[in-house]
Amino acid sequence: MNIRTLTPADLPAIRVVSRKASLHQDRTPEQWALAALKYVDYYPCHAGDTSLALELEDGSFAGYVLCAPDADAYFQTLEQEYRPQIETLSPGSYAPFLEAQSYIREFAREYPAHLHINVVPEAQNLRAGSRLMQALLKRLKEKGIPGVCLGVDSSRKQAVHFYEKNGFTVLRDAGDTLFMGRRTD
Repeated sequence: MNIRTLTPADLPAIRVVSRKASLHQDRTPEQWALAALKYVDYYPCHAGDTSLALELEDGSFAGYVLCAPDADAYFQTLEQEYRPQIETLSPGSYAPFLEAQSYIREFAREYPAHLHINVVPEAQNLRAGSRLMQALLKRLKEKGIPGVCLGVDSSRKQAVHFYEKNGFTVLRDAGDTLFMGRRTD
């Protein structure tokens, strides 16, 4: 297994993994494009040094951890670069998306970074997710970023367990979503 920094050239592979790992396999092509704009495309283009790829021994792309280290920079870029594209694909959908991302600002003082992680099913029993997470946490610590947060569907017990196993604790329970964080210092 090889873990490396993501680049914009990885976008097609990231999108494939995102689809494979999604709970929503019935999306239309337009919905997939919208999901990529909201949850994928920013990171390798604007936060590549804190976003990592997982490659298997055969060189195949098997997962990623996408991490924006700075909430203010993330939201500024979303507004300037991604809002027009999101609104073109799905008019009126940007404001609800921004509201769903408000936890990032809520916890930014102690947990300025936020992440998304996905690993293809065939690599999940290889501790690939934990390896990616540990590599990210090490990188954040080296960069002096004191904490990272995320949101996870509370019904996804296996995912919640994964985060807990990697040192994350619940910052806020919103019923259907748990907001979790982990310090790096």
